Amino acid sequence: MNKILSGLIGFFLLPAVIIGTERMPWYGKSLEIEPRLTYLYQNFQDFKAGPHSLCYPSNDHFIIASIGSSYDRYAVEYEFVVSSTRYLSTGMDCQRLTGRTLILNDVTGDPISLTAGVTLTQASPGGVKDPGSFHHGRVEMEWHGALGKEWSCDSTWESRAWVVAGLGLADSGSPWIRADAAWENNYMDTHLLGIFVNTLWGLGGNSVHSLRRFDGYGPIHHQSVDWGIRYAYTFCGNYMLTLAYSRRVYAENFPLNANLCMATLYVPFGL
Repeated sequence: MNKILSGLIGFFLLPAVIIGTERMPWYGKSLEIEPRLTYLYQNFQDFKAGPHSLCYPSNDHFIIASIGSSYDRYAVEYEFVVSSTRYLSTGMDCQRLTGRTLILNDVTGDPISLTAGVTLTQASPGGVKDPGSFHHGRVEMEWHGALGKEWSCDSTWESRAWVVAGLGLADSGSPWIRADAAWENNYMDTHLLGIFVNTLWGLGGNSVHSLRRFDGYGPIHHQSVDWGIRYAYTFCGNYMLTLAYSRRVYAENFPLNANLCMATLYVPFGL
């Protein structure tokens, strides 16, 4: 735990221009700094390996610190992840840097919102070898786009839906595809309730036969589908606390029947 705290303290002492990872096709307020602190707990008992299941009970803890900002049609984000898992006994999992551009904005009159971006990830050696974390290699790049639509009443949006598609490539192994979708409903700008589905599809040709020599998902033909629900509460003007739960309903060469619980504190402030 001391190592986790040291890592977080080091993160918050970084310059303010280092910035957290969001693929939703809308931005926050221009030039507003957007720190987020997230705790993620993951639990699973088995790993689906080809036609078989390997017994691999794991209780994984992730602390994710991110900070981001946007200006006009551009957004930049930085994310730092510390984990404590069955394989990695407290240490850095990865760090990510994301840049996005807003191509269409339905808030200002376009029929939809559309963003395009790229995320660069530097994973630790332990993060790559950890079956409970998702990495293809030490250095990864993912190109992604998001398309969404808000339905509003007066100046407040009441509901919105969006989809995300991504294509990733690492310094080893085969590419992967991301396909996500989400819907949210807004109650008086105070309560948010949403559902989502997140999927990953690895294009490698191999199956997992043993986790003793696992060396990342790069060469693996993996598949996963997670369904989830989230609730967010806004307080003190624009601070937000988000709670989410998701369940893995389908897996191939991936942790099976995983339960994921997440809590995020979002505290934006202006320059």
